[in-house]
Amino acid sequence: MKMIKKIFLIITLTTIFSVSAFAKSGFEFHYNALIGVGVGFPTESMKDLGFKNDFGFDGTSLFQLGYMSQVREGFGISYLLELGYNISSYSIMGKPDINSLISAELDKYGLGNIDISQFGISTDVSVSIYSYFYNIQIGLFPKFNFGNFSIGIGGGIKIPVAGEQTLVLLGNEYNQTLNRGDIVDSFNPPIFGYVKTSFNYSFYLIDKIALDVGVYLGYDIMKFKEETGKDEYGGTLNAGIVFGVKFGEKVD
Repeated sequence: MKMIKKIFLIITLTTIFSVSAFAKSGFEFHYNALIGVGVGFPTESMKDLGFKNDFGFDGTSLFQLGYMSQVREGFGISYLLELGYNISSYSIMGKPDINSLISAELDKYGLGNIDISQFGISTDVSVSIYSYFYNIQIGLFPKFNFGNFSIGIGGGIKIPVAGEQTLVLLGNEYNQTLNRGDIVDSFNPPIFGYVKTSFNYSFYLIDKIALDVGVYLGYDIMKFKEETGKDEYGGTLNAGIVFGVKFGEKVD
């Protein structure tokens, strides 16, 4: 969040010293629907077990509210607060050494001397873990407007209130519903940070109402609790398309 504050400070100072007294400025409101895919990035310990990236879903219903200040002809800056509902994913897959995992668990109970290989458990087993989280999203998202084209960059937090997790093993699916308590037990802190950028174009229907279309790219930052006490970072890279409606002044 320190970086976001610095960005806003720089933008504010630029506006104060550059804005024309006759430039357009005013209230701005957006409603956007974001639909895309998420690519999960495993923690270091999960990488050591043989896990790698997999794909999931990302979707957001998002409101953005703020003020647009036209700095000069053809260029303006929008200061926006965003609030929305987000469905995010964390998906990984791999072929971990099942025998080593079982041996490690048995060792916790003093049974580490058992030879797991004698049971004929296959070591060529694919495991997929799909986690979905239902989040409240809050952030700051300034936009640089060049006529009808805009570039946004910002970030904030996602507060997961519930979720679902699916483990796919040996062709079988094992599903678990996650409540807020489960999330608190799994993450430290039990919120996700995010950064995001977008590239949008506004098709004005009338003077102050436009349809927005564009693309976005973002990254969710997650800190997983580990039994060793050494928490590890993972995350999800999200990308997709944006459709929305804009109410506000046009930058001329």
